[in-house]
Amino acid sequence: HKFEAGVRYDSEYGPGGRLGYDYYNLFNRGYIGSLVVDTDKYETTLAAGISQPRKNNGHYFTSNVSYTRSTTQNLEKHALGSGIWRVRDRNNIESRIGIEFLTESRRVPDTDYDLGRSHATMLTASWKRQEIETTLRPENGYYLDGKVGATIGSLLSSTAIARAKASAGYYFTPENKKIGTFIARGQIGYVYARENKEVPSTLQFRTGGATSIRGYELDSIGLAGPNDSVLPERALAVASFEYQYPINKSFSAAVFHDMGDAALNFKQMSLKHGTGVGVRWFSPVAPFSFDIAYGHQDKKLRWHISLGTRF
Repeated sequence: HKFEAGVRYDSEYGPGGRLGYDYYNLFNRGYIGSLVVDTDKYETTLAAGISQPRKNNGHYFTSNVSYTRSTTQNLEKHALGSGIWRVRDRNNIESRIGIEFLTESRRVPDTDYDLGRSHATMLTASWKRQEIETTLRPENGYYLDGKVGATIGSLLSSTAIARAKASAGYYFTPENKKIGTFIARGQIGYVYARENKEVPSTLQFRTGGATSIRGYELDSIGLAGPNDSVLPERALAVASFEYQYPINKSFSAAVFHDMGDAALNFKQMSLKHGTGVGVRWFSPVAPFSFDIAYGHQDKKLRWHISLGTRF
């Protein structure tokens, strides 16, 4: 048995909490059953899953079902999703093939703007490789992560959809570690569907925030909607460049520049830029980042806090 509980506080979202439970011997055959409740003022997620024990060749089956209620950038969303995947996890490479179902309703609160309900049943495949020397203080290595999926026409879907998303990152530290660490990251994604056909917003893209383009609010870059809302779009491109200068064994100073956009297609993109400085604390638990960034487009200074490494 494993039980976990946590509380958090976000400067925008207020207090939140998480409860999780794992049981490691379902059906007396070593299957793993999981339950998770995660909630705050603007988002609540309930999820349950079952995973097969991992075989000695790295293969196993896993499945889950989840419900999410969220309001971000004045877009209210209720989504129910489920899926089953065959996973292969060996030698720092994880690959998945499966089928996923998503149904979703969304609207802009305090308006008559209702985006209705949409759904999709997709065959998906994903591949992830991570070759990082140490995740507690990444200095050299790279990661690659990609996922593609498509519906079978309009079968059990609102419309025919094809989706692809990929991300990558590279860390480089010269042999003389006093020089510091250079980091480059990128994300790209695109959703194809017939024009004027509704696509679940979970499959589309918004960007901005501590883990994408710093200097902007979370998910504030996308399609401007009514009542100051930000709606997701079908294309995404983000790039980030960062330099970390070591102060001592546990701390580094950082300077960075992020840029990207979410738009209907790549031709219509107008890159949003964010530039800033920060501090990295490589704690025994996980890297801790504090950043202050300037958003060039809205000419505002914002601060961001994040825990963990972005990969």
